[in-house]
Amino acid sequence: YGAIWTGAEMGMKLIGKVRLDPMPFPAGSAELGPTQQDYAAKLATMLSERPGIELRACGEAGREDYLATLQGGSDDTRGDGEEASAAIMTPEQKQQLVALAEQRSDALKRWLVTEKGIAAERIYPCKPAVDPAGKVSGIRLSL
Repeated sequence: YGAIWTGAEMGMKLIGKVRLDPMPFPAGSAELGPTQQDYAAKLATMLSERPGIELRACGEAGREDYLATLQGGSDDTRGDGEEASAAIMTPEQKQQLVALAEQRSDALKRWLVTEKGIAAERIYPCKPAVDPAGKVSGIRLSL
C-alpha cells in the first residue's frame, strides 16, 4: 500500500493525474469478490487518509468478457476463442458488454460508499469501455 501511494503522490505532483493498477474481474462478472474487495479496501484507506483526492473508476469489458458472451451463440458466431473478433460482435453483445463495464464501476463505488463510508462525490465513474481484443476485464483507476 505504501509503495502504491508514494508513487501516486509523486505522479500527482508531476502531472496532476495518476493511473493505478487496474482492478481485474473474472470474465463476465461485475461482483466484487475477495480479490476485488481487498484492492477496494486499499483504495478506501488511501482515500480516507487523503480527503483531497478523488477516484476515477472506468469500467471496461475486454477479450475474456467478449468470449464469455459467445458461449451461448450459434456455431456461426461463437468461434473457437482464438478466432473471435470484434467484426462478429452483435449489437446485443456490445450492449451486454457496455452494461457489464458500467456495473463494475458502479459496484466499486457502491462498495466504497456503503462498506467504507467514502463520500460518493469523491468517486467518478467514466464512460464504460468495450474492447473485445483488450486485455483489461475490470476497472481502470486513476486519481
